[in-house]
Amino acid sequence: MLKKLLLLATAALFLLSVTLFDPATISRWIERAIGWEPLSESPTTTENPSLREAVAQIAPAGLERHLRALTADASRVTGYPGAENAARYLEQEFRRLGLEVESESFPLSVPIDRGGRLRLADSEIAIHSLWPNHVRTSSLPPGGIAGQLVDLGRGGLDALDGKRVEGSIALMGFGSGNAYVQARALGAQAVLFYDDGRVTRSEAAEKFLQVPVDIPRFWVEAKAAEILRTQARTGEIQVHLEARMDWERVEARNLLAVLPGLAEDMPRGQRQEIQQWRDQIIVLQAHYDAISVVPALAPGAESATGIAALLEVAKLLVAEGTRYTVLFLATPGHFEGLAGVNDFLYRHARKSTHFRDKIAPQDRIDFRLFVGLDLSSHSPRVGSFTMGTFYNSVWGNNDYQKNLMAHYATRFDRYNREIFADSTRYQDAIAPQKRVWKNFMPARLALDSEASAFVGKESLSFATPNQLRQRVDTPLDRLEFVELDHLTAQTRTIAGLMLKATSDPEFFNDTKLTLRDWGHSLEGNIYWFDRDVNFAVPKAPVPGALVTYLQPGPNSVAGVRTLITTHAGAAGEQTGYFKFDIMRNRFSNKIQAFELDAHGRIASAPDLGEEGDKTYPGTQPYGWWENRMLQVLFRCRALSFLEVVDPRYLSAMDRVNILGANDATPRSFSLSYIENQSASQDRGVQAGVVFAEPGTRVKILAGDGAFGGESALSGVRYMLTNADPGIFANPPDPSTVDLATIERAQGEGFPVEQGHIPYPALQAARDIWTIDEARIKQMARHGIVLDELQAMHTQAREALIEAREKLAAYDYTGYQRAVRRALGLEARIYPEIKSTANDTVRAVIFYFALILPFSF
Repeated sequence: MLKKLLLLATAALFLLSVTLFDPATISRWIERAIGWEPLSESPTTTENPSLREAVAQIAPAGLERHLRALTADASRVTGYPGAENAARYLEQEFRRLGLEVESESFPLSVPIDRGGRLRLADSEIAIHSLWPNHVRTSSLPPGGIAGQLVDLGRGGLDALDGKRVEGSIALMGFGSGNAYVQARALGAQAVLFYDDGRVTRSEAAEKFLQVPVDIPRFWVEAKAAEILRTQARTGEIQVHLEARMDWERVEARNLLAVLPGLAEDMPRGQRQEIQQWRDQIIVLQAHYDAISVVPALAPGAESATGIAALLEVAKLLVAEGTRYTVLFLATPGHFEGLAGVNDFLYRHARKSTHFRDKIAPQDRIDFRLFVGLDLSSHSPRVGSFTMGTFYNSVWGNNDYQKNLMAHYATRFDRYNREIFADSTRYQDAIAPQKRVWKNFMPARLALDSEASAFVGKESLSFATPNQLRQRVDTPLDRLEFVELDHLTAQTRTIAGLMLKATSDPEFFNDTKLTLRDWGHSLEGNIYWFDRDVNFAVPKAPVPGALVTYLQPGPNSVAGVRTLITTHAGAAGEQTGYFKFDIMRNRFSNKIQAFELDAHGRIASAPDLGEEGDKTYPGTQPYGWWENRMLQVLFRCRALSFLEVVDPRYLSAMDRVNILGANDATPRSFSLSYIENQSASQDRGVQAGVVFAEPGTRVKILAGDGAFGGESALSGVRYMLTNADPGIFANPPDPSTVDLATIERAQGEGFPVEQGHIPYPALQAARDIWTIDEARIKQMARHGIVLDELQAMHTQAREALIEAREKLAAYDYTGYQRAVRRALGLEARIYPEIKSTANDTVRAVIFYFALILPFSF
């Protein structure tokens, strides 16, 4: 310690002599040496009052005017009228600034709410569909559904106790997590959500799943919800629901407005050749669409802050002038997997020569830097990020990209000090001292600049650091909650930084470091295998099929959906052709296509049988620049199943297998299942859908990685086989157990037209108990008695009887305890009983093999 102080004193005296005893300089140097201030920070430079006065022209009133115009409609989700109205407003604003504007359209597949209503005896209330579970919308069957209205509060079992859930229309507070799945498993026909004071982005992400499970879910506005809750408290109230939501191919529009730079040579500096200012292009981008878990109610005020800021920055750059060319880019489809910016990049700016050569020379936009705006109004501070979590779901830190982009963060930090002399206005989240970018991103963000960096372009985003964006993706994201003063401060900061950047000859990073273009494309055809026409190769196209793949990560990244969708065939064309211009990751992708009927039901699904996926795989590896595939669908019905939980740990099963009624794999079948979800991915909800040919029956087996074959049941922990309930009601005497009894115990499967399996945990426990009962009695017939297993088996039956009694009394808390106990006991003893039964059969076969020669 003494040595360090002596060194500091000596250095201070030296610095004192060369700075003419400037105490401020000495103080700053000592603070840095001790560690109070990062050594790499630039000293505060001379303030620039003229630029500060220029950015002060940006006022809250201007931003509010933009926000009012953009949030005037009920929804600004791409494909809804509000999105097109926003595009027209932006186009007018750009033209009012004197900018040349170009509009580029592209198709986008989105769910469109066609309306819904709830009828009481003497009134009618509007209901709005929630975002689909994968591709399954909340559309109701022709004629709608009817049932008793019950208020389940926040969906806990204590709130359900004493109420008949089976066949009901359930009211539920929005802050109920994924309890709606449990309500559906207990027999609720549909769920109506209302504002219970906990309408947040994280709750919104819980309200839809990554598998196409049929759970109709709707939103009811506050006044209507209060009426319904009052009615539900008064007694048995019958209601009738009708609703429809369709996936549609809509037209989305990118807007490009150009502010030309100077037609003059830049200072030569260290450059190899003379360059003109106007040839150096900066793309300044923001999205203008919105999102909500209730698509018809998506004012998206917080989502509009970025595009409102872009308009004000554009106004200032036009007024003050710029040396570099600035391309203002306004994109829709941000919340549909960053679709808008991906369309722009595919048309105009690719790093790979393969795709760049496919772009006509007049369409190429070789910009030097992409700058996205993704703001929130609840902080006056703005930060620069080069990484987000849409292309980087594991929050990885790319040091190469950070080092490449650190130059820009350093320039912005210098500009901020020169203009404002206030280090709190701007945060370097690209290469921060002693921290990493994710320290400033408490909630996942999907930045449009990620898409640009993915195809090899230098890219960053200005985003508001340390914000949760609680109302984004909810119907309550309204203008009244926007903090205009904070948004104004951020916009002024961005405007000042961009004013300096667009006139700085040293702004761009002239380095040998470069990013790689990872964006490959995938195209293909979706066919049926018409065996009467196509003898060897499927050729019957599925027009209008919805083709999907899932981006790694949770189902929503701050509202940005990770389900990437497109329709097969252009509008009006009866073809099964589809194309993803840029696949959003460099991993293998599981392509799933579905045909939906007029009421949103899945009518065709990917065939996982021998003539489908096993011959034409749907999982596409990351391969060539351009890849092709073929997927075979089959006409089907869907059977949803829930509560598939390993009873040992209450966690996900590793494997799910589908069998036909004859215990063989069906010729054509399909399965969509949530596997091994973490807490951030559907919070451990276990749900799945089996697709099978109409008129068939299916069995569902789930277990751990030990259960390997289609008929290998040793690792099964959960089964839905629809075993004969008579065996449970009247357990057979050992002397009466024969092969017919075993077949009845193995179950006949569920008819796929049933749609969903009610009380799945109870059904699974009873099905496992039944097959165990038949095998125990079969072994007892041959003198084999397993006392310990028999005792556990008896306890499981008692638990099942208790569960049935609790269910009849609407004691769901007691029901869940009893059914989990029964399921845990049977899942524990099932492998041992199965193994012992197999050993018995082998012993008998071996015995006959020994005595057979002597019988002659």
